[in-house]
This record gives sequence, C-alpha cells and structure tokens, in this order.
Amino acid sequence: MQDSPEALWCGIRLPALGLELALRQLGQDDTERPAALLARNVLISVNAAARARQLRPGLSLATAHSICPELLHFNQDSLTEAQRLRLLAEACYGLSARISLAPPDSILLEAGGSLKLFGGLYAFRRRLLQLFQGFGHQVVLGLASTPLAALAFARSGWQPELPPFPDPQALQAASRQGLQRLPLQCTPLESALIERLANMGIRDMGALLRLPKAELGRRFGMPLLDYLARLTGLKPDPRPLLQPAEYFAQSLHLLSALRSKDALLFPIKRLLGDLQTWLRARQLGSRQLDWRFAPLQGTAVPLVVMISTPAQDSQRLLALTRLQLDRQPLPAEIMTVHLQVSVLSRWQPDSLGLFQNRGVSAAAQAADTPGALLDLLTARLGPDACQGLKLHDEHRPELAWRSTRPAPPRSAPATRKAGRAATPAVQDRHHSLSWRRPLSWQRPLSWQRPAWLLSTPQAVRSAQLQLLAGPERIDSGWWAQQPDAAHPAPNPAAGRISRDYYLARHSDGRHCWAFQDRHDGRWFVHGFFA
Repeated sequence: MQDSPEALWCGIRLPALGLELALRQLGQDDTERPAALLARNVLISVNAAARARQLRPGLSLATAHSICPELLHFNQDSLTEAQRLRLLAEACYGLSARISLAPPDSILLEAGGSLKLFGGLYAFRRRLLQLFQGFGHQVVLGLASTPLAALAFARSGWQPELPPFPDPQALQAASRQGLQRLPLQCTPLESALIERLANMGIRDMGALLRLPKAELGRRFGMPLLDYLARLTGLKPDPRPLLQPAEYFAQSLHLLSALRSKDALLFPIKRLLGDLQTWLRARQLGSRQLDWRFAPLQGTAVPLVVMISTPAQDSQRLLALTRLQLDRQPLPAEIMTVHLQVSVLSRWQPDSLGLFQNRGVSAAAQAADTPGALLDLLTARLGPDACQGLKLHDEHRPELAWRSTRPAPPRSAPATRKAGRAATPAVQDRHHSLSWRRPLSWQRPLSWQRPAWLLSTPQAVRSAQLQLLAGPERIDSGWWAQQPDAAHPAPNPAAGRISRDYYLARHSDGRHCWAFQDRHDGRWFVHGFFA
C-alpha cells in the first residue's frame, strides 16, 4: 500500500489492550480492584485502581504485592492480543477502506478519504473513539502525513493542531512541527540507541533530525537513516492492507468456572456487545449464532440460535440466546464461552413511516415486529414449533406445497401462496392437463384456491354441493404409479389423479373447493375458503 502526499494517516494505539483482555476473563465487571499485567514477573500495565495504590509498570511482582496485597495479576497472552487487534482493525472498515496492522498494540488507517463523508477531522475522531468505546477499549489517536509519524504521535499522546479539512501543505507542516518536540522514547528505536543519543544530549526528534545525515549514518548505521526518511516522508513507507475475515469468531476464557446459567449472562453480554459493534461497522446482520460452552475437561456443548431476519442489536440477540439457553442442558462447570457468526446478510435498516415515533430507538422498533415474535417463539418452543410454507412445482394440490423454515415478514406474499396449489393454467414440465370451462358466472380470481386445504379430501354427496363456478380439470401424475384399488379415497402419493374441480357452496353454508373424481364419479371436498 503506497501512501500519497495527500494521505492523512491515523495511528490508533491501545495502551492497555492486554490488561483489558485479561480483565474480561473475570466473568463479572470488577474494575475497582487493582489489577496488573505481567511479562516475566514484571508489571507492564496497570489499571487506574492500581495506579492509585502507587503501582507503576516496571515493578517486580513481589514488590507490587508488598505494596498492594490484594493486587490481581495476569500473565500476558500475545496470541489473544494479536487476535483481538485484528478484530478491532476489521471493525474500522466502517470508517476507512485502507487499514493496516501495527503490532503489538496499534492500528493504522488512512483517514484523508473519509473526512468529507463524516464531516471533518473532529467528527471522524469522535466516531473512531465511539467505535472503540463500544468494544470497551481505551485508545490514543495520532494524526500525521506519514504512518510512522502517526504512530509516534499516538504513542506520545501529543497531537499537533490540525484544521477540520487539512490540505497537504498544512498537514505536512504540522507533522514536521510535531516531530520537532517528539521525545525519542515515543519511537520504536532500541533503548540502547536512545541511551547513546541521550548521552550526546539528543533527547527529542528535532535534535536528531538536525544532525548531518552522512555522519549520522556512519556512526549509527543505515537502519536509523531509513527510519528517519520514512518518518518524515522523504522515503515511501508502503503498508500491507488488512484482509478482513469472512465471519465473526471470539472466545472468552474464564479464570474461574461458572456453575449457573445466570452467571453465564455476563460473558455472553460481552461477546454480543463485540458482535454488535463488528456488525454495525461492516453493515451486516446476523442470521444465526453458534455458541459453544466448554468445561475444563470434556466435550463442549453447542447451542444454535436461529434468527428469521438479519439482526444487529445485542439486546435482541441476548433475549433469544437466553430463551434458548433455558432449554439447553450445559456442563456443570463452564470455563470457555465461544461465539461464531458465519451466516451473515447485508444490513438494510427499516425505514420510518410518516407517523412513526422518531424518538424510539431502532432496537425498540425491531423488537416490535412479526419477525421478532417469530424468533421468540422459535427460541422458547424449539425450531420445530413454527413452520413456514413454500411452493412446489406440482399440479396435484396435495403435493404443491412443502413445509419449510419460517420466512421473515418481508417474504409474506410468497408465504401466503405456499399453502395453495400451483396455478394450473401454467403447464409444468410433465405437460399435465389443466383446463377450465366456466359456468354461468366466475368468482374472483382470489377465490380460485382455498386458504384452507385439507390434508385428505373428504367424501360428500353431490346433493350437498351447489356448484358456483368451474369445472377446472387437473389431470396429473400419469408418469407415477397408477391408483391402487385398495385405496378408494384419492391418494396423490399413489400416482395419477384426474379430477374436475368446482367452486361450490356446501349445505352448511360454507364456500368450498370440491371436485369429482373422473375414475369413479365420486365427489370430494378438498378445501374451504376463508
């Protein structure tokens, strides 16, 4: 990825990434207790409660415990930090398309192409801070004309003043001015090199940049000159673009086992909060949640939560998970909670109507929809409690529909047709015979297929029926097995049918869909109209 002179780079540093991930393992929100992250028994990060007890990075674990006996300490997990850093970088795709990782605790993104979209630099910074706040992370931002300068500003916590829409000249001038007062400790230079420079009286980047380049290279080597050239923009600094993952996958490993389903809600809420932020950043909706609850030893228990319409809101996903969790047997002690979401759809938020309350949140509106009710019934009663219908390419009415997974409300027109026979006027690939001969008058087209189709036609006497319209002949299934004489009632599974259908009024006053079997002349009622 080659940066241009007009590029505006944003460096995002997560100074407490490891400690924030470690505190997530507690299984509850306990931020008031002093906590520290260790590497080789030395404190490398502490929280606010630990700083209030005079604990600082660099102290040994023994010294820290002598000062604060109730200190919580965690060992650094570099693999978990790398996975989390990648997840956070992918969530930034809602703000920029050019994103690069800067391990172990930083992310780079090109912000110049997004300023007009978000209304300027300050609005862009605010959106970026809100994004990471949703994930529960503290961040420090740095903006400059080169990637290395942006990372250095993020590491120092000092940022030169920039206008809302900086032009290339103003941006480069502000970056150069900021680098003049940048401490060398905020750069990735080796500590031994920083100490040698400090012994020479060089403690900031401005003093280092004023030295002659040729003499500086002979004394300290070409890698230092290469770093300075990329830092100031004299040399290109190409960065590999991040390739986002196709699905969401996160695990939460707990420090102590959870023994109740109520205690599980806290780690579940954390994972769903991360999922919500990830989905919103990528403009996606989830159609299925795949949970796994693993004990310390033994087999993990899966839990699949199906969603009829794409969802983003963590509260709705939590309600569905909680309902299904009540019916799911779990291990006695759970140490790991894993969430994977691979069934995704493009997010299309519902539009507000003219008289809808615009003060109501989108989550509250989504919870008051038929799709949300369908999801709640499925989660409470099981996946087989609610069924949908779909059309099948078949003339025989009994075989013209299939049971399927409930369709979302937006598919309502197709669902309403699923319970009716396929339109016989269109011949299928088997060239079945279907024709109509009108009586004295025709009912409306919507009456020609009943809303209630009987699973087995009921035999009636012809005197019980008053024919209103028809007949419509359905002669189909001739390619299958011939009717069995042992089954006098019409049986579509037995093979061919040959019937003349009529719209009729039953003797009890109901309008029905009746037919005469052309094989034996008997009459049957096949359905009733609403």
